[in-house]
Amino acid sequence: MATVADILDQDLPIPTMTAVLAQKGQIVIPKAIRDQMKLEAGDDFEFYLLDGEIVLYPLAKARKISLSR
Repeated sequence: MATVADILDQDLPIPTMTAVLAQKGQIVIPKAIRDQMKLEAGDDFEFYLLDGEIVLYPLAKARKISLSR
């Protein structure tokens, strides 16, 4: 499994996207990412700290994949 550092070290055409942490701790995932990942309102996520980076993992997609097998 690639780490965040591995991904960032590659020369991929990934545009930089930013978001602002709201007062209540909320961050909006940019629409381009939501569309590409087929994320929907109500999807569950896990958060990890990996070498000082925040990694967001969509649980709903993992459950849908494992249930369809």
